[in-house]
Order: sequence, then C-alpha cells, then structure tokens
Amino acid sequence: MTLKTNLIHIIFRLFLTMIISFVFTSFSISALADDQKGKLIALSCTSCHGTNGLSPGAIPTLFGKTMEYIEQSMNNYKVDKLSATMMNRIAKGYTAEEIHLISKYFASLRMEKKIK
Repeated sequence: MTLKTNLIHIIFRLFLTMIISFVFTSFSISALADDQKGKLIALSCTSCHGTNGLSPGAIPTLFGKTMEYIEQSMNNYKVDKLSATMMNRIAKGYTAEEIHLISKYFASLRMEKKIK
C-alpha cells in the first residue's frame, strides 16, 4: 500500500472510532439524565414514604419493591383500580413517563443500597 492509502485508512478508522464513541457517550448521558430526573420527581414521594422510600410510619415502604410493582400500583391508583386517601389524586398528576422514572428510581435503591 502506498502512503496515501495508509493515511486514508488511518483517517477513516479515527473517524469511525469518533462516531462510535459519540454514540455510546450520548447514550450514557441520556441514561444518566433519566436517572436524575427520576430522582428529582421521586423526592416528592419521600415526604410520606420516607427517605430512600423507607417509611417511618403507617404509610407503605417503597424501598425493596420492584420497578414493575411500583409502576403497576401507581397506574392502578391513577385509574382508580386501587383506592387510598391520597394516592389516587397524587398518581393522576403524573404522566406515564414520570411514573416509570419514579418506579425505576426506587427500584434502583433496592439494588444499590443495603439499608438497615
């Protein structure tokens, strides 16, 4: 191969590497943004359900529950399949995406933290 051909191959590989890096970096940044958004929305839940979802009283604990359980419960409150003093009204204020992010956030605590 000639010097010109080698140079073209090197430039092409660098360009390809940059594109692949950009795609993976963009994905991880958007995943991180979703996690932060879920955490921010879930902060309002902690006033009743406790820090990290560990309820200090009679209100159910969210810590240790699966994402599917929390999401299904919230959706059931939203459409009045489950009834509670406040949760029906609260759940109706969230979009499906927000409910998903809240559920994902509390379920991630179960895997990250061993709280005693």
